[in-house]
Amino acid sequence: MIVFERKQSNSEISKIIHDVHRTPSTPHYLENGDNYCRNLGARYSKVTMRYTVYRGGQLTPMQWTADNSSGGFTDNLTNPWLPINPEHYTTNVQNQKNRLREFGRILSFRKNTLKNYRARDERVDVLDPNIIILERTHHRHKSKRIILAANFGNVSEEKEFPEAYGNVKVVMTTAGPTRTRVRSRGFTLSPGAAFVAEVTLLYYPSPAILND
Repeated sequence: MIVFERKQSNSEISKIIHDVHRTPSTPHYLENGDNYCRNLGARYSKVTMRYTVYRGGQLTPMQWTADNSSGGFTDNLTNPWLPINPEHYTTNVQNQKNRLREFGRILSFRKNTLKNYRARDERVDVLDPNIIILERTHHRHKSKRIILAANFGNVSEEKEFPEAYGNVKVVMTTAGPTRTRVRSRGFTLSPGAAFVAEVTLLYYPSPAILND
């Protein structure tokens, strides 16, 4: 079991990694209020209830709408004691159709693309240590790979692909305020961003997934 955690979590990056990494089964997702909030990762010195034992991190206020600066949690004249998640303009209860499209996109990817790659032949690399890389090999074509790259840090990261990588075809990326840029020889990921890509190797076997 591998546990991924960011100080400021992104729900979509979690869904993508969970869907790629989990073992084959019938997919089940539990949608609740936490999916619309962000874990601040604040230390006790930064919160009012310093000596309270928390079950989890301090979540941002509920994101109801995108039509005001507080996400519908309160009016624009009142400031909540915890900051509003900046993603509330795109991720909120009022905009549930976008959430359904996200799930549909991920489930379609799992059904039509991920099934072609070996779940038990997975390689995991941790870089910097903010960049997580997962790599799987195709069932029939050893020169084909599928990779997932995710940035769990708080700053943008730029990496180069190894020389063995030929064609890189992006299958899926995170949306919202995150920024993903994939080039022929490398990529740039903003905090909370991730992408999945199919790769054809120029030669076999593959060297290290990425260069430092």
